[in-house]
Amino acid sequence: MLVRTAHPSDRDAIEALLDRRQRTDGHPAVSEHKAIRLLSPEQIGRVVIEDGNGEPGLVGYAVANRHPPAAGLPNGHWAVEIVAEPDHDDEVAIVRLLTDTMADGIRDDAPLTLWVWRRAETAAVSPRRLSRRRILAEMARQLPVGTEWSLPDGIELRTFRPGDGPAWIEANNAAFAGHPENGALDDDNLARRVQQRWFDPQGFLLAWNGDKLVGFCWTKVHDATRGEIYIIGIVPDAQGQGLGRALLLAGLADLHQRRGITEAVLYTDADDNRAVSMYRSLGFETIRMLEELVLRA
Repeated sequence: MLVRTAHPSDRDAIEALLDRRQRTDGHPAVSEHKAIRLLSPEQIGRVVIEDGNGEPGLVGYAVANRHPPAAGLPNGHWAVEIVAEPDHDDEVAIVRLLTDTMADGIRDDAPLTLWVWRRAETAAVSPRRLSRRRILAEMARQLPVGTEWSLPDGIELRTFRPGDGPAWIEANNAAFAGHPENGALDDDNLARRVQQRWFDPQGFLLAWNGDKLVGFCWTKVHDATRGEIYIIGIVPDAQGQGLGRALLLAGLADLHQRRGITEAVLYTDADDNRAVSMYRSLGFETIRMLEELVLRA
């Protein structure tokens, strides 16, 4: 097997691999912020090529994005994700080869982490005895919820409109200040998401107090039955008033009533006790845990 830098000409083969992996796992093969920047100049990508029966094939892909400074990470950090051909006889070896390549090939002053949740990834990195930096919980529940909700006094709810971008970026970065992925979004981050095929402005709910955006619930539809609370946030001075719970219920109701979704998922930091408690109070249960391990501190 040969490891080399990912080239723009690899796009079709990489996208096909990601699709096969998603169909096998039942989940997106890589996180959204990496998928929307596939093969962009700011990413570091490596592929594994296998020469099988005279036909070289792409059987592995590793991608790293550098995230801006965040809480506990003053220099930012590189986060790596790895995808191997599902059910490949050498799946563990593919993951280990790409892990070693990324660990040796990304050299600067920023820490380097690796997201792990598949069995092959766990087996590949276990000899390294890596420390854990973060755990992300995927939570899910069936719809409808059947719980009444109302907005706090003075709050108006409407959907996203052209021109709302600057207000949303400001509100998002305030709500997620210090967050390693969501705490420093900009116009490009928003534009890339709005350009995705799944984007639906009717599923992007904004809570206004006068002319100030104080909260939001952005949903995403995966398929005919599964939807996601993609991003939900409340600016600091509007927290503690029940707005987050109301927005979550509004988003779930919209997914079910308007789009016919019967299962909702969301992702949250497993140690965010306040958020996890709210989600559990509304019937969400943890179905999967994703670990971020430290390859280089």
